Amino acid sequence: SLPIIQKDLLARCNQAAKIVIVASELMYSMRVNPNPTRAEVSDMANAAADGADALFLDEEVTEGPFGPLVAEMSQETLVNAAPFLEANWNRVQFQLKTDEDALAHGAMKVAQEIGARAIVCLTEGGYTAFRLASLRTPVEVVAISYNENIMRQLALVNSVRGMIIDSQLPFDQLLAEAKLKLHNSFGFGKGDKIVFVSLTASSVS
Repeated sequence: SLPIIQKDLLARCNQAAKIVIVASELMYSMRVNPNPTRAEVSDMANAAADGADALFLDEEVTEGPFGPLVAEMSQETLVNAAPFLEANWNRVQFQLKTDEDALAHGAMKVAQEIGARAIVCLTEGGYTAFRLASLRTPVEVVAISYNENIMRQLALVNSVRGMIIDSQLPFDQLLAEAKLKLHNSFGFGKGDKIVFVSLTASSVS
C-alpha cells in the first residue's frame, strides 16, 4: 500500500498548499554502488511527478564514496523527466474550496491562455506563493515579499523564485521596484507578459 499512500499524501499536501518533501531512501543503493537501480530512478521521477517540492537523500548516500555521482544522476533523472511533468502539470483535478483557491486557479488559467512568462505575486506570509505553486502552474511563480524568513521557506517550493523588497515603500513605488527587479534580476524585458496576483489582505497586498 505504500506507493498509493505516498501519492495520496502528496496530493493532500498540494491541495492544502503545504511544502511536501519525499524522504524514502532515494538512490539508496548508491551508498555502495556507482549506478542506481531502475526502481530508484522510477521512485525519484514519480515523486516529482506526484507533486513533491523537494527530494531528500540520506547522508550516507550523499556523503558516501559516490556522492558526486549521486547528485549528477539525481539531477539527470529530474531533468529528463521534466518535459513529461510539464506536459502533464494539470492532470490531477484541483478542488476549489475557497475564494483564494478560485483566484489562484484563475491566475493559472490566464497565464496559460496569454502565454505569460510568469505569475508574480505579493505575499507576506507566503500563502499566495504556496497556493500558486501547489497548482503546479505552467510558468514559474515569482514571489515578492519583505519577509526573509518566508523567502527561505519558499526556496524549497517547486517553481517559485523569491524577490525581497523594502516593506517601507509606498504601493506605487513598490510596483516600480518590483518591475525593476524583474528586469535586472530575472531578465524580464519589453513585451514579456506576467499575471500579477495577490490573494490576502496583508499590508503588502
